[in-house]
Amino acid sequence: MPWRQLAWPVPWEARFGRRAPLRVEIACGNGEFLEASAAREPEANWIGVDISWISVRNLMRRIRARNLDHVQVVQGDGRLVLDCLFPPGSVEAIFVNNSDPWPKKRHHARRLVQPSFLAAAARALKPGGRLVLVTDHRDYAAWIEDALRGQEALAPAGGEPWVESLPGYVETKYQRRGRVAGSIIRYFVWEKVAEPPEPATGPAPQEEIGMPNVLLDGEVDFPALLNGFSERSWRLAHRDLPVFVQLAAAYLKTDGREWLVEARVKEGGFDQHLVLSVHRHGDRQVLVKPSPVGFPRPTWGVRAAVRLLGDLLLETHSALSVHSTNVAGTE
Repeated sequence: MPWRQLAWPVPWEARFGRRAPLRVEIACGNGEFLEASAAREPEANWIGVDISWISVRNLMRRIRARNLDHVQVVQGDGRLVLDCLFPPGSVEAIFVNNSDPWPKKRHHARRLVQPSFLAAAARALKPGGRLVLVTDHRDYAAWIEDALRGQEALAPAGGEPWVESLPGYVETKYQRRGRVAGSIIRYFVWEKVAEPPEPATGPAPQEEIGMPNVLLDGEVDFPALLNGFSERSWRLAHRDLPVFVQLAAAYLKTDGREWLVEARVKEGGFDQHLVLSVHRHGDRQVLVKPSPVGFPRPTWGVRAAVRLLGDLLLETHSALSVHSTNVAGTE
């Protein structure tokens, strides 16, 4: 699913062509759980999310082989996807099966289950909706339990923080391996009982204003416009969300009429690598805007990157002045 190019949150009923309960698996691995669950419960709309392209490809092969047209697949970070693609209170159930425990202490920050993930899951869930977390890793289970006990939007559905079995639950290869190895499989089944507090750093901003641009007037030696360019970066903030903007390198196209500038924009967990275009616009104008390469999303950070590149051109070429811009609100 080309989620970066769609409206956020996604209009799921239109996407699936029907109204049905939404069920989401995060970190779906080889797709075994989602394939079997979706085949068994066709009355629901299923969404599989994984950051790995290999996992996404494997899941797509499985659902195509079974003709499961009520499954959509998203490649992306689970917390970000929950925050951006789902309206609050729209998901019936979220499943996380044996996500990577990252056992080394220095890697614990990479674990999927963090307070920010639990808050994102709680926002997406309907009242009474369930979050199911499964692991066979003892240390990670203790981590998960501590994280769940540290929030108030979710509560254990059966009174206990976890159980050793769930009748009828589709077992994955990691759970089977864990049982063979003698590990305890812990199933955390928690349900939404309250709304989580608003996050200090929410999802990427979603102003839909079209592609940002800066149009400059002035007579310049265009092939020399960005000669001597060197990498620059800025740390900004928008609505308490940390924003990192980097302009990495500049290249002149062989026709001499367009410069391409490598850029990176990171807004919270939403990371975009894109190309900014600087090209002639008529005889005495220069237009700065994102190139369509990679389908960049015109977030606040991308607008800021366009403004910063425009400011750089104004600083280094006194003959230039601003003719028009739609990024003035990113100062």
